[in-house]
Amino acid sequence: GLYKHHFSVPSHWENKVINLVFEGVMTDAEVKVNGKLAGEVHQGAYYAFKYDISKLVKFDTDNILEVTVSKHSQNQSVNEAERKGDFWIFGGIFRPVYLEILPQQHIEHVAIDAKATGELKAQVKLRSITEPMEVFAQLHDVTGKKVGAAISTKVRVGQTLLEIKNQ
Repeated sequence: GLYKHHFSVPSHWENKVINLVFEGVMTDAEVKVNGKLAGEVHQGAYYAFKYDISKLVKFDTDNILEVTVSKHSQNQSVNEAERKGDFWIFGGIFRPVYLEILPQQHIEHVAIDAKATGELKAQVKLRSITEPMEVFAQLHDVTGKKVGAAISTKVRVGQTLLEIKNQ
């Protein structure tokens, strides 16, 4: 499939991280913004992926997104999993595509290991930390009531990974 879409980016998004997010594309996807590759060809369909396109977009004017999707992957193991394992034969963009706008300093990803005993450990991936700060976490039950005390961890300049735990 060949997809082409025009979009605009407001100037107040300058100095922000602008991610182009795909929630599902089958199978290999080559993504270009304004004629330039957004990153490596993505392979595989069943998980979201994104590209930081902050340096590729033009502000307050027309931008062009072009996506070329191959129904079959160049990676044989992807074909085996998607065609023989799941028996899906369709192709193309089958879930939402959108822009995600984030401040330069932000949390990119959190992996949480919570135990029935109340023990909590979280790995937090950070981006562009330019000043010392602190990350706080608070557990809540299903009704929104706080469970236990808030926990925090200090973050150093340049730190990209931290662990928060309550015990």
